[in-house]
Amino acid sequence: MNIELTEELIQSVLPNTLITVDEETPLSARIEPYVKDSVRWLESLVIGDVQLPPELEEMAVRTVILRAVIHAVPALDLVVTPTGFGVVSADGLVPASKERIERLISTLSRYLDSTILILQTKCVHCPKWQESPRGKWYCSTFYPYLGDASSLTKEGQDLFQVY
Repeated sequence: MNIELTEELIQSVLPNTLITVDEETPLSARIEPYVKDSVRWLESLVIGDVQLPPELEEMAVRTVILRAVIHAVPALDLVVTPTGFGVVSADGLVPASKERIERLISTLSRYLDSTILILQTKCVHCPKWQESPRGKWYCSTFYPYLGDASSLTKEGQDLFQVY
C-alpha cells in the first residue's frame, strides 16, 4: 500500500485539523513515520499484499491515518521542559492536560476500531482478498469477522489482542 500523504488527505479523515502556517512543520511530515508503521501494521494484520478495490483502498487509507494520528498525538504538541511536559500554544507553553490527551486518543481509538471492523468485513466479500494468505487465514477461522471479538473488548483494549 502506497499512500501519498498530504494535508488535504489528513483533513479528509480528520476535518478539525487546522491548516499549517508558513513556519510550521506540516502535520503530514510530523506523522509520516507513524503512517509508515501503520501501513505495515494494517498489511500484516488485515489486508496482506492484495491490491484492494478503490472503495476498500480509501477505507484502508483512513484506517492508516487514524492509527498514525493516535500514535502521534502524545508527541504532536508536547514539549519537554525542565519542570515536565507542556503544550505549545500561541502564547507560549501551557501545562498539558492528561485527561485531554486521553480523551482524544480514546475517541480516535474507537473511530479506528469501527473503521477497521467495516474494512475487514468488506474485505471478506472481495474475491482477491479471499484468495490471499491473509484472507484465507481469516476465512478459515471460527470467527472470520473482527466484529465477533469487539463485544469482548474492554475500554482501551486492542481489538487484535482480543481477536
